[in-house]
Amino acid sequence: QCEYEPKPTYHKPTYSRSCRAASGPARGQRCVFPFKFNGRTYNECTPWLWGGQGYGKNWCSTKTDHYGNHLNGYGNYGFCEHSCPVVKQVKSSWISVRSGGEDEEEEKGQAPV
Repeated sequence: QCEYEPKPTYHKPTYSRSCRAASGPARGQRCVFPFKFNGRTYNECTPWLWGGQGYGKNWCSTKTDHYGNHLNGYGNYGFCEHSCPVVKQVKSSWISVRSGGEDEEEEKGQAPV
């Protein structure tokens, strides 16, 4: 039996004219919208969920492939300027894990690098 899988749509990156990375690996570069990361599509800067230098900041991709996927592993991201558009509400990417008698929270997905 043959199953049909649609081919991914070609995506021409759109570099924001007004939104740049104020800090981070791609400081000064323009953000790319939309970008896809960990199975989600973002049209604005999104909260950094992984702690460290980005704690409390919003981030964006500064480079995507032809399908709109964030090019991870090359420092193609940055922390957005305050004037950038930001996702209004983000669904939590935390899952509750039961171990013994206590609930622990575990992060789902890897941070951009």
